[in-house]
Amino acid sequence: MIRMQKITNFTKLERCLIFFVLIGFIMSCTSNDRNEKNLTTKDIEFIKKTCDLDNDETILLFETNAGFKGYKQGGSFITNRRIVSYWIEDNVKTVEAARYHEIDSIKLNEKSQAITLASSLIIYKSNGLSFELFIDADSIRLGSFYNKTIEVWNKEKIKK
Repeated sequence: MIRMQKITNFTKLERCLIFFVLIGFIMSCTSNDRNEKNLTTKDIEFIKKTCDLDNDETILLFETNAGFKGYKQGGSFITNRRIVSYWIEDNVKTVEAARYHEIDSIKLNEKSQAITLASSLIIYKSNGLSFELFIDADSIRLGSFYNKTIEVWNKEKIKK
């Protein structure tokens, strides 16, 4: 039968290893995530510059699941004019976007019960291209994000 050792019986190296694993776990649980409610003015300026948004464009919903780098590495959001997904890795920026009148359909890709996969909204554009907005959130937030996206799209797609 295997017995658990007391923490005092561990070597200094083993205690350090346990400490750093715990710190890593705690850091991964702390939220570097941003959403539309906790974006600062500096965050919004970074996103607007990164995604080339209009000055009077307003972020209505925002999600990031880019880990420690948060919104500085990636995000998915809707504005009053478009739907946008961006990712920055090794100083290479990828921005995929569609103005509402360019969108043919939007599909919900539900994976909120999966441990390692993020749910997404698949945006199908009228020109045949598509892209995904990854929403790593619970089913309530995912549903709210999807419903608000559909609501804004239906309202704004008739405007050009």
